[in-house]
Amino acid sequence: MQLTRTQIGILIGILVIILIGVLMFMGILPGLRSNEPQGLVGQLTVWGLDDERFFNETFIAPYNSLNPNVDIEYRQLSAKNYESQIINALAAGQGPDVVMIDNNWARKHSDKLAYIDEVDYPRSSFVNDFVDVAADDFYIDGKTYALPLYVDTLSLFYNKDIFNDAGVVNSPETWTKFNELVRILTKINPAGNIILSATALGGSNQSISNASDILAAFMLQDGVQMTSANGENVTFAQYGTDSFERYLRYSNPADDLYSWNEDIGDATNKFASEEVAMIIDYSQNAKKIQEKNPFLNFSIASLPQKPVAKAINYADYFGLAVTATSDSQGLAWNFIGSTLLNSQVMNNYSNGTGRPPALRELLAKMSANSEKNFLVRQSLTAKSWLQPDNQTVADALSKAILQVLNSQADPSSALQEAQSTINDKLR
Repeated sequence: MQLTRTQIGILIGILVIILIGVLMFMGILPGLRSNEPQGLVGQLTVWGLDDERFFNETFIAPYNSLNPNVDIEYRQLSAKNYESQIINALAAGQGPDVVMIDNNWARKHSDKLAYIDEVDYPRSSFVNDFVDVAADDFYIDGKTYALPLYVDTLSLFYNKDIFNDAGVVNSPETWTKFNELVRILTKINPAGNIILSATALGGSNQSISNASDILAAFMLQDGVQMTSANGENVTFAQYGTDSFERYLRYSNPADDLYSWNEDIGDATNKFASEEVAMIIDYSQNAKKIQEKNPFLNFSIASLPQKPVAKAINYADYFGLAVTATSDSQGLAWNFIGSTLLNSQVMNNYSNGTGRPPALRELLAKMSANSEKNFLVRQSLTAKSWLQPDNQTVADALSKAILQVLNSQADPSSALQEAQSTINDKLR
């Protein structure tokens, strides 16, 4: 099909607009990293999960101070069915220009996102600006599909009063030390009931909110290959049984590490009520725990690691991406780059949400803070894995845990069934 001169002119105009936006994103044209007005004009819609007022004050207001003629409308969506809301809107041609996406979504939804080419933003620039795990998730085949808002990692929450009463000075840095504490701190009465749990591990998502993530972290630390080389199938069942059995020890009444069962209740609530000494959770949830019990004397430390092994931490985070259906892709990328590469803006975001930054410039400043230094190390050593569907993975692994706990399957069979369930979802 031959294009008319008018159509060619329109196409060239669109390409020029996108190119200008990309060049501004890269700082090649003036405006991105400066405090000078950029004189841009246009409209953008942004969808996400953050509080509307907070997002407007943190991101939109600073951007509008330099670009008063860019009208940006932010819409806060419900966390329930968030992904499907976005996909349905894009399919109907009613989606936003900019959207918050989970770190696992860039690959499976790459056809719905606009990208920046390798020439304009090479991987070397990405990892110079942000932590490596973000590049692993958002930089795909030489194309940048999103930039990270933050990178949170699983951390160890521990009750300082319980530690002090037991004469425990430091948090455990290895699983060997961790298990020693479990044996010391767990209190079981003559009837076999746990009256003080050392840790909430070994349970399903019904009692431990991040059980499937914790189990995946066990596997990654053990070097289990979670997916095939092409990412088309999950493969953790082949070598993940040992990791699974290690996780289940904490909920096995016959094991000397027994410290948890599904009947105890919600792990986070039990930690807040000082009935559990240690839990594993994302660091951003510290604020929620403090709100549950303002008098709780607790601290956060690094996730235990295998002795004499390279540190591997488990990441979970969101980023901002531009949709392929946007009519203002260049402007949308300029908004993302101008905000997420701005250390002052992102410092305000981190302080307001309690989420660790993904920007290396901010991590360098955090490293001087002894209380937060472990978060820097965890961000720099964070890993993730390509989950075909977050909820399917969480449900399948949680079901596998329950099958073993209820004596419905052995660990190997339960894990194999979970793998099959997830792979069936891909077909």
